[in-house]
Amino acid sequence: MSRQSGHEAGQTTPSDLTDPWTQVPSEYLNFDAEEPVSGEPRRALGEWLRARLSARLRGLTSRTGGGGYKSTIYFADTNTGPLVVRVPKPGTGWNARAVGCPEYHCIAGAYAIRYLAELGQPVPKLLVVENDYAILGAPFAVFHHVAGLHMTDYSEHWTSWPYPEQQWGEFLRACHSIQPERGTGPVDDDGRGWCSSWSDYVRLLLRARVAEHAPLLPADFGARWERLLEHYSPLLDARPVRLLHMESNGYCNLILDPTTHCIKAVLDFEEVTAGDPLFELAIMAWYLGRHGIADHGSHTCFRWRRFYMGYGRVDWRHPLVPLYRMLILLEKLWRQDKRQRARGLVALLRRAERKE
Repeated sequence: MSRQSGHEAGQTTPSDLTDPWTQVPSEYLNFDAEEPVSGEPRRALGEWLRARLSARLRGLTSRTGGGGYKSTIYFADTNTGPLVVRVPKPGTGWNARAVGCPEYHCIAGAYAIRYLAELGQPVPKLLVVENDYAILGAPFAVFHHVAGLHMTDYSEHWTSWPYPEQQWGEFLRACHSIQPERGTGPVDDDGRGWCSSWSDYVRLLLRARVAEHAPLLPADFGARWERLLEHYSPLLDARPVRLLHMESNGYCNLILDPTTHCIKAVLDFEEVTAGDPLFELAIMAWYLGRHGIADHGSHTCFRWRRFYMGYGRVDWRHPLVPLYRMLILLEKLWRQDKRQRARGLVALLRRAERKE
């Protein structure tokens, strides 16, 4: 198996890209604001680095901008090179919280990162996962630092996509080729999913979202979808179960080459999930625009044709796409036009019932 990714092999070149960067307000490119760290965190981390990695800490800063709101991010300058220390905050993982997984269920996405590195995909090198709470007050992961552009999460005003769609297709295809050790739903660092079947996970997610937004929905909304899920369950459990990145739509999860804008590293694997790749693709389409699934991606400049060159074709007519879309709309029901969205969800439920 070749470990050379497609963009390195010349399938996507800088000349293929239209540079939109000069049209974006400068504050969205002022990434990774930092402030010095002193006192106890620096002392404790310095001792740990010396004992565990034989590295001497020369300077420590913490990120104050550019993403990372779900984790505390430290940048460690050491005599062996720059390191990144990621300390997930309690309850990290949007869907993991919804289905009741323990705090810090997935600290680093170690299982996914290990196999993606073997496939030649752009992921940071993971050095160690530390589970001892005594060092920094929570488990943490240490990575080699990847230099490059690390932007804030901003999309509405791009006139051309900020990284090659084909390379992103190659990355997702690699993720969706990896099987977990067992189970579905949120995956721990050993590759074990939280739920026993994909239909079980979808049912838990549905129940959590309906409960979260119950005041906006008809009283029988959840029960009606539960009945429909009995119909969908065989189809759900017939789907392939692979690793889903699930943080794939945010620019703040990417390190980009400042010249070519190719992806140097994909970050943020705390939400890695074992499940149907079509679910992740439906979420991606909700953001980026596709066959009526889109939300604020209705004016996107994302080029699906180039994405398919890296990923392969997607079956957007699959009967599970409406179900996945419903889960996405439920998750986003907190937005400003929530009552209009709730009416749309009820209409979607009625259409699903008619097709049953």
